[in-house]
Amino acid sequence: MTDHTDSPGRNASLDEFTNATPTTETDADSGTPNRVSTTTTTETGIPFDDDAFDDPDLHAFVQQHDDDVLRSLVTALREESDVLSTVREATNDETLQANIETVSEHYAERPSLVDAAADQIAEKLGSRPFSVTVTEPDSEYLTPMISLTVDEDTVFTKNPVLNTEIIEHATRIDGVTRSGQERVFERWRDAIGGDVIAAFKQDRHPDALGFALPSHIPATGDEPGRTPVTEIPYIGPATVEELHPTGELMSVEDLIELTEKQWAWVEFPVEARELDVQRVRGIATGIVSLAPNHATTLLGRVLGFMDRRESDGELDWVNPANTVGITGSETLFEETETAPVTEVDKGDGKVTVMSALGDSTYDTGFWALLNALAEETENDVFAGDNTPAFVRLPDTGFVITAPISPGT
Repeated sequence: MTDHTDSPGRNASLDEFTNATPTTETDADSGTPNRVSTTTTTETGIPFDDDAFDDPDLHAFVQQHDDDVLRSLVTALREESDVLSTVREATNDETLQANIETVSEHYAERPSLVDAAADQIAEKLGSRPFSVTVTEPDSEYLTPMISLTVDEDTVFTKNPVLNTEIIEHATRIDGVTRSGQERVFERWRDAIGGDVIAAFKQDRHPDALGFALPSHIPATGDEPGRTPVTEIPYIGPATVEELHPTGELMSVEDLIELTEKQWAWVEFPVEARELDVQRVRGIATGIVSLAPNHATTLLGRVLGFMDRRESDGELDWVNPANTVGITGSETLFEETETAPVTEVDKGDGKVTVMSALGDSTYDTGFWALLNALAEETENDVFAGDNTPAFVRLPDTGFVITAPISPGT
């Protein structure tokens, strides 16, 4: 893997050539500038919204540090949930809500009422997915302690609508098996049936749970009319097993149809920091060749770029250093004075190109990627006088690289 921060000269940021306005904040105590912010608005405060995990700045921060502790922290924050709080939010039964709140209290003046509330919840749900322990105090001046434990096999999701349906189903069966026999369900999974849960999940959008399951990742590479991913250069049998969470053969069409949450399970052998590697160029040109009408989005995903499509900038995808980007819009290209490159002079770690409008210098690896895509699409690379270089993709998008700043 190559770290381009050691390349000759300073590579400019693409933000210098777009409408995004970088702002440098200064630490009030030290007077030292903080990191440059490339977003136009910054929101802070409480509560912390789950959507923040999709924020490009957070992804960049985690990628930059590549620290197991950081990744574990983010994962822990996302997975944290309170099962009974989920039930309380999902059901419309006010009595059940009140009882759950009573059971959830750490202290209670009348422990017998807590036990009664727990019994009502268990009766309503058709099972008792929790246990309540009442500890009597040694002193009459102390309040009894209530401890609540939720069974490990309790099954709830982060999707309130889905939870409501599961709860409603549990109350409908009311402790009666499919054969019509009454029985006491010992586990929550038994009460609603593992197959019922699976049916709920499979019948909905793959992202309905707030995350995708490995079983939701398609693998149609062996089916007639589909293009196996092995037709992409450098994707062999060993890589195929790494791509899919269960090692099955995916198709290029599967890659196109994946949702954002499903894509998190797919691991291409590409790092956004190794764009100078021939294997990466081969995979990139293969994607453009096999999925020309979806080249912009699929390239951004496969190259591991940060998704900026929800921001108000002109780039849809950028690498962590913000020196190479992909856009589905022609705006930036039309606003930049460029012409087809007519001459290329390769130097030590950089490439100087000439067009009718002037000269520009680029990182060797970044230029190699643009040139390979230009050859694959039979398009020219466009550049100007110290401007970004552009190559047009088949779906009217562009891959763009920023120049190395003059004099560096």
